[in-house]
Amino acid sequence: MKCLIVFLLVLSSISCSSKTERNSDFKEATGTPGPIEEYDVSLVRLIANPEKYDGKTIQVIGYLNLEFEGNAVYLHQEDYEHGLTNNGF
Repeated sequence: MKCLIVFLLVLSSISCSSKTERNSDFKEATGTPGPIEEYDVSLVRLIANPEKYDGKTIQVIGYLNLEFEGNAVYLHQEDYEHGLTNNGF
């Protein structure tokens, strides 16, 4: 299961990196930030100010845990392993 999660995270990071390159082309052409730059949010910022991003589409990178009634994204794998739920959402 964890191998699948790692594979999906790698796949999404590859996908996001190609979008970021196109996004920088958009910024150079128009002089304004593209949609990915606006919503590429650090997990720390999201945890600190969740109301700022309420109702918006965002992109974050973290440790994903998928389980019955326990889905969460954490800052690090160690946060999940030690039960530090304040470091995730």
